[in-house]
This record gives sequence, structure tokens and C-alpha cells, in this order.
Amino acid sequence: ATSSAASSDESSPLNWTQLPDLPEPLGFAGALSGGCDDKLVFAGGSNFPFPTWTSTKHFDDRVWTLGGDISWTWELSSVVLPAPTAYAACGSISGQVVCAGGQTPDGIINNTFAIPCDLTALRPLPSMPVPTAFASSAVLGGELWVLGGDTGTGPNATTNVWVLDAQLSQWRAGPPLPTARKLSLAVVHANSLYMMSGRRQDEGRKPEFLKDCWKLNDSAHVDSASLRTPRHSLQMWPSRSEAAWERCASLPAVVMAGTVGVLNNRIFTMGGDNGAHFGMVSPDNPGYPKMAYVYDSYEDAWSSAGSTPEGFVTTTAIPWQDGLVLNGGEVKPRVRTNHTWLVRSIEVPPRRRRRQRWTLWRRRVRSAVEPGSHKARFNAPGSY
Repeated sequence: ATSSAASSDESSPLNWTQLPDLPEPLGFAGALSGGCDDKLVFAGGSNFPFPTWTSTKHFDDRVWTLGGDISWTWELSSVVLPAPTAYAACGSISGQVVCAGGQTPDGIINNTFAIPCDLTALRPLPSMPVPTAFASSAVLGGELWVLGGDTGTGPNATTNVWVLDAQLSQWRAGPPLPTARKLSLAVVHANSLYMMSGRRQDEGRKPEFLKDCWKLNDSAHVDSASLRTPRHSLQMWPSRSEAAWERCASLPAVVMAGTVGVLNNRIFTMGGDNGAHFGMVSPDNPGYPKMAYVYDSYEDAWSSAGSTPEGFVTTTAIPWQDGLVLNGGEVKPRVRTNHTWLVRSIEVPPRRRRRQRWTLWRRRVRSAVEPGSHKARFNAPGSY
């Protein structure tokens, strides 16, 4: 059975329908997920068993599927991950969900494998050049792009961009990000790769939350595709990565670790941590914002897309038919959800959309001198 949960904001272009919950009551954050033929795959992930506020983080190795038809039935597969894993970079390519890197109880890894849609044995793939977790990812030109993330050594976040070719045979370096970051959002829209938000922390300094947005130049994608062996390093790219990435309008707010997808030819971000309660790892934390934003690439402008039914982070919006499917995620530090949502876009009347764009444009003009980020006050080792 499904139920509808319309946004309280009548101007919202989104409609939310609740699907059956994952049978695991605690839910998971950072699950490895993707669309696969007639089903959706959700594997691994992490949670905190009871007692929630004192337990050790649990990593899972199970693989669940959700039938993408009118029955929306959950099934537990007999296949398991090579190790309990969460926070990997994932993408659906050639009838399989490709998973790269991630974190296990032993730390950040570079393991790469594919979950076939027929759920037979997992397919080992070439390991990432460096261990990476908490990166964003997207499939562009049949290739898996892994952006930024944490390597577990050195800086808290990187500018690394790694690309697994369409044959899933080797990795190469892509154009580095304009600035280091992890927990960013990435999506392909109109054959262009967009990357936005996230956070970074330089050694000895406080974390910095980001709300900037970048688009990969088409020429940079072509140049990247011509580099076919891992021996090519990031140094082959211009020293200033702005040569490969062009800035888009900044988001109205920080949405680090949120989710992103394309609906009705527009980019939507949903959920995410705006940093307002970063570091408050306790039951008193009210949870992450229940906000959605929409980006019009023609106007290069963001506007509000109303509210979301939950304020989630570290989950994925999987394209499915005419909508996006989301399951799980963290709703406040250490607390997961097992809820599943199908979100679709409702066309907004053109006059109202123009008014939204005009309001946002005026805001952007007033804040043009402000940087696209603000500084955090705390570290939050218990989050996500």
C-alpha cells in the first residue's frame, strides 16, 4: 500500500508518496543503491543499534531489492557484500549497480564491484586509485564519475575526480574540483555534470560548509574521455581547475550530504544538512531541515521547492519512471529512517515560477558580495 504526503507549501512543485518501509526497522544511512532493470537495489549502509546514543556504529552487508511495480515489494537477497560497507560512490551502468570505495568497520576502502541486476555473484572491478568515501557520484557518458570525498589520510576532503570507463575496465583521473570537499551532491542534467554543496576542513581550521554550485565544461568532459590510462595524473589538467569547471548560481542554503535528482527537466535538491545544529549529537538535536530547492539551468537560478516529508541526509534519489525513489538516510545524528518515498514533479504555473525566479534574483543581487559558504562552529564525529 502507498500513501500520499503532499507538501504543506501549496507552491511546491513536488508530490511525495510514501512506499512500503524497508523491513529493517532501524533503517540505514549511506546505503549502496541504484536502479536495476525492474527493481531498485539497496545494499549495506550503517546505523546505530539501541541504545542509540551510546552504541557503536554498525555496518551492514545485506542486499535488499524493492520491486518497482505497483506491488512495491521488498525482498532480501541471498547475495551479500564483500564486507559490511556504507558511503560508497554508486551508479547504474549496463544492467548493474557499480559501487566504488566506501567505509567499512576497518576504515575507508578502494574496493570496487558491481551488483548485477539478476543478483547472481558480485562482479569484482578494478580498485579505485585511492581509498575514497563520502564522495558524490554520477553516471556521465556511461562512465562512473566520483567527485571529492575523504581518503582517510591527509586533508579532511579532496579535490580528486576519478572516472571508471564505460567498459568498467580502468580508472583515470578527471579534472579536479575547484575546491576540496566531501558530502557534496552530483547529478547529470541535459548531458552536463553538476556538483554542489558539501563541506571541507583544512588542517587546524574549523569545518567550512559550502553552498556553491559548479558545472563541468563540455570540453573538459571530452578531454577527460581522451585520457584512458591511470598513469595520467591530476597534474595534466590546468593548475586552476576553473578551466574545467564553471560556476553556477549558489544554492539558497547549504545542503551537504543531501540528495539530488532531475524531475521535469529541472534539478531538485532534497534534504541535507545546513549546519545549523552541526556538532549537536544528542536527542535534543531537532533534526535536519525538511527543505527542497529547484534549479533552472536556463535561468541559472535556484528557488524553493517547498518542504520534504523528512529531513534526510546520506541517502540517494534513484530515477524511476517519471519520479525519484528515496529510502532511508539519517534524519538526525545517529538516528536513521526506514521510510521509502516516491517523489514526482508537479508543473508550477509559469507566472508563479517567474515570480519565484525574480525573488531569488533579487536575493542574489543583495548578497553578491557574500561568499558561497559559511564557517562551522563544531566538529560532529557522530553525524552521518
